Amino acid sequence: MLELQELLKEVNAPLFELVKQYNEKIIQINASKVLIEKITLEEVTNEYIDFFLLDDKG
Repeated sequence: MLELQELLKEVNAPLFELVKQYNEKIIQINASKVLIEKITLEEVTNEYIDFFLLDDKG
C-alpha cells in the first residue's frame, strides 16, 4: 500500500506542476484581455469626446 502511495505522489507531482502552469497562463490571458478592453474603451471614449468637442466648435 505504501508503494502505491509513493507511486501516486510521483505521478501527481508533474500533473500538479502542469495544472499550476496552465492556471498561470490563463491568468496572463485574462489580464491581456482586460488590458485590450480597457485600451479599446479609452480609444472609443476619446473619439466620442473629440467628436463632440469639434462639433461644438464647428
